[in-house]
Amino acid sequence: MAQRIGVRKLEIDDIPFIVQYWLHSPSDYLVNMGVDLNKLPNKFDLIRMLTNQLNLPVHKKQSYAFIWTLDKHPIGHCNVNKINFGEKAHMHLHIWEAKHRKKGFGINFLKATVPLFFKDLRLKAIYCEPKASNKAPNRSIEKFGFKLLKRYSTTPGSLSFKQEVNQWVLVESDIKNLFSN
Repeated sequence: MAQRIGVRKLEIDDIPFIVQYWLHSPSDYLVNMGVDLNKLPNKFDLIRMLTNQLNLPVHKKQSYAFIWTLDKHPIGHCNVNKINFGEKAHMHLHIWEAKHRKKGFGINFLKATVPLFFKDLRLKAIYCEPKASNKAPNRSIEKFGFKLLKRYSTTPGSLSFKQEVNQWVLVESDIKNLFSN
């Protein structure tokens, strides 16, 4: 039987899953993603930040997330941050457990999620800057239709160390073209 994927907005009951992911994933997995382990917040700060963002109106959010489900069970999340409402945001993709990674779910999750970011945040562009050597997200976003702008060295996020990243972009007209077929 085929497994059914789903996407829904982050809810308060999802916060423990995200906390578990960030604070209990294997160190080598996090470092491969580009995470500076010394920058990980503690449990209480992470809960407070997620709860605060959840309670803000959409046009004031600094982070906005959707939960990815498989047969109605949460298995990951996709969020944007560096939000400039009505303009642009930066996207991040996370499947929480290794058993669900590299199964081909990424593209279908992106198809269900990316249009929601554009619609809800009235975006003109979404950027994604995965670590250049992290093949899975780079492959998924390219296959989805993001365009590679450049490879460069930066500290792409508040939890990251300086690293080589691929900067990808998807603009509003691209999303319309992808879904008009």
